Amino acid sequence: MLPYEKVADRLEQQQVTQDVSANHSQWVTQKISQIAQQNRSSEKDALRGKALAEAWSTLPDGSEMTAALADIKKRWQAENWWDEPNGKSAKQAKAIYDQ
Repeated sequence: MLPYEKVADRLEQQQVTQDVSANHSQWVTQKISQIAQQNRSSEKDALRGKALAEAWSTLPDGSEMTAALADIKKRWQAENWWDEPNGKSAKQAKAIYDQ
């Protein structure tokens, strides 16, 4: 591969990564990080857990709540959790999102 092609490939990969993170809700990203730090857990555990769902349920109805749920659902679907959440906390979280 020529150096130019390597640079072009790298730029394309960066763009894909930026596109994915641009579609993420700022609120969800911050809340996952905060919960993970508080619970000394991984961000995946924070995403799947009940604490995020409870925090989400306290958001005022509106565009932020809708965007946050869409982002959470997208992230869960990427992990194949949405249709079949496993674990007690994930099932409780899903029940909150489905209300």
